[in-house]
Amino acid sequence: MKYVIALLLFLTTTLGYSFSDQMNEPLFDKGFEWCVATSAHQIEGNNFHSDWWAFEQEGHIKNNETSGLATNHIELWQEDIALMKELGVTTYRFSVEWAKIEPKKGEFNEEAMMFYVNLVNELEKNNIKPFVTLHHFTLPNWLRLDGGWANKESIERFELFADFVYKHIGDKVNYWITTNEPMLYLLGGYAFAEVPPMKNTWADIGAPLVNLVKAHAAVYKLLHHNRNQEESRTPIHVGIANHFRIFKAHRAINPLDQVAAFYAQRALNNSFLDAINDGELVLYFPTMINLRVHIPEAKGTQDFVGVNYYKRDEVKFIKKAPFLEIGNFSNKEASDLNWEIYSKGLKKVVEKTLKKYDVPIFITENGIADKSDSKRPDFIASHLKVLSNIKRGKSRILGYCHWSLLDNFEWREGFDPRFGLVEIDYETFERKPRDSFYYYKSIIRKNK
Repeated sequence: MKYVIALLLFLTTTLGYSFSDQMNEPLFDKGFEWCVATSAHQIEGNNFHSDWWAFEQEGHIKNNETSGLATNHIELWQEDIALMKELGVTTYRFSVEWAKIEPKKGEFNEEAMMFYVNLVNELEKNNIKPFVTLHHFTLPNWLRLDGGWANKESIERFELFADFVYKHIGDKVNYWITTNEPMLYLLGGYAFAEVPPMKNTWADIGAPLVNLVKAHAAVYKLLHHNRNQEESRTPIHVGIANHFRIFKAHRAINPLDQVAAFYAQRALNNSFLDAINDGELVLYFPTMINLRVHIPEAKGTQDFVGVNYYKRDEVKFIKKAPFLEIGNFSNKEASDLNWEIYSKGLKKVVEKTLKKYDVPIFITENGIADKSDSKRPDFIASHLKVLSNIKRGKSRILGYCHWSLLDNFEWREGFDPRFGLVEIDYETFERKPRDSFYYYKSIIRKNK
């Protein structure tokens, strides 16, 4: 017996192996939703009537690429569902493309909507639950020309679009995202001139931010109202997918770096969520903007928080607007996009969010640009491990969506970044599951 004990001690201390850790490896709860995520513009292609299509034609995309057919999901959607079935996911998060559903103001396209009706029906046949996003960065081009989210009419137009979608597939959808990463979207479009509508004056962000908060609140209430009219009364869950990031002062002893990191984190991580939780919208950036608006109708309009988490950034203070620079300046281990891999950040984000908002959490995006697929398995493992450790603490985490099922059109970066569990040959559109696909499959199968 003493030799057995000695062997156990040797393995534990010398090799760092813990038998108790292996025997007590945390399991995810029964009913935990395993998911993959995509967005319409990035995989469907031919989104002719959107603001992003117009933006691409102006040459703003890396290597002068345009989304074109993207992954040709419009033709190959059944093959993609078969891949999800093989993977074993229980949930699929996707977006319904507003520009295709309403290509002209007030004219709703039934044929375009039937694509999503058929998609949802096929998901149901394969025991995969649909998780619908209504606004994932793109807008109908007619709305862009009318002023986009800066136009108050956008609130009503978004509500009409949401109602149209619900009447076609709503009885089969229990999880809804009204808008994806609203602060990242608005800061990119109105403060940093990186995406449509390409403005770089912070003063312009106020109106679209207020209107998007109000639009979310209106659609939240609409979706709940529509569900309450149904006989089944199955609970519906409505929220946003918020972009969370860990910001760290590049020079730890530099107070200006610390201040810049603090306000970047507050603006990106909390401004929109505070507004739909408390009814108080606050966006403050020293010397740039001081926005404070009371929006009582938005209070309490989130049933869960969607957490999109990818990376940690270092922040430097600079002497010209926007007075900060963000990046991986210390060359930490990173993705192909030089996004620092920092799994501990997911734990910090989830724990703070649960405490601050006291509603359940769904990890709606988490993934890595990794063309070689050499880092993705460990990325998945490290992030799920910190998540499972939080679960062991009986926190309310509903599920995990990996971004993404497929390689896709990665916005301004074009087709170069590869986020997919499934590799896409953009000449033939052949789908080829990567090793990480099978690794994620094994985690889903074991639920740990």
